[in-house]
Amino acid sequence: MAFRSIYVGTDTYNYAQAFNAIKDTGHLSANHVASVSRTFLLLFRVFSFLPRTQGYMIVTSVPVVILLFFCIRNYSKNYYLSILIFITSYLFFYSINAARHFLAIAFVFLFFMLLENKKIACSVVVFLIACALHNAVSIFAIYYLIYLIKWNGKLFVTFSIGLIAIMKVMPLFITVFVKVFPHYAWLGSKIFDQHYISGGRTSLVYAFYSLLTVVLNFLIVLKKERLFSIKISSKDIINTDYIDKQNIQFIYRVSCIMVIAMAMFGMYSNSILISRMAYVFFAFIVFALPNALISIGKKSRWWIAIVCLPLVVFMFLQLRGNYSGVLNYSFGI
Repeated sequence: MAFRSIYVGTDTYNYAQAFNAIKDTGHLSANHVASVSRTFLLLFRVFSFLPRTQGYMIVTSVPVVILLFFCIRNYSKNYYLSILIFITSYLFFYSINAARHFLAIAFVFLFFMLLENKKIACSVVVFLIACALHNAVSIFAIYYLIYLIKWNGKLFVTFSIGLIAIMKVMPLFITVFVKVFPHYAWLGSKIFDQHYISGGRTSLVYAFYSLLTVVLNFLIVLKKERLFSIKISSKDIINTDYIDKQNIQFIYRVSCIMVIAMAMFGMYSNSILISRMAYVFFAFIVFALPNALISIGKKSRWWIAIVCLPLVVFMFLQLRGNYSGVLNYSFGI
């Protein structure tokens, strides 16, 4: 990530040149990038001592790797499976291209860790930094509400149904909102305009894996709460011995994150703007899915193979189409 050339990723070249302009002159012209957050430019200025061109790759890669590592170390029950899913789900390649977006997502990881450790004030500061880097992550503010709720099965189902209903009427809500506040007319056009529409195949894959994670997690908590269990040859296939009440609440919170990703990707699969926001939630699959798979006792290896093999195929299909322009990797040093 840090040593790639400016030709790896469709957005890399312009941002690397913008870093050079800040380093050389302290100023940025419209020829470099059409728009960029002031916080991102401040980051360029702070790290302007780094080498020309390569400095951009370093400043956007190292924090992502470090924060992802700590998030996986703290919450994943299988480090290597988390890394495998990070790569095969194409999140790794996405982070190479949309570096500013994924840098903001990495700060969301840090926000998540701070909040889970009850460091509220620090989490607020970090979240504001993440939003300043890329405003697409601002939607993750909903996690404050998720964190405060004491979850149970009925409440989780109600939340999921309510979220899907809200997402269903979102176009109507935006239409009314724009009529009341015409200044935000751009919002409706960017979400639904044909210039901001994609094929949606990637989003549907992500929606499926988000749903799979939610279903597995829900079966885990139902088994722990003795409401439901799945048995093969009179043996439970889900192991919940390691789960206590605190773990159940954590599983519910992570499942809420994945429900949001599923709804956004699944219901608006061809909307580029909604997909950018959905990535913020889907990124948590790097530990949510491995944890769910590991809980399937002795049969987990078979389930891991069944779940991960399609992701490997998906990754190669994405690379074959050179999605995000990352296929022809070359070093920049």
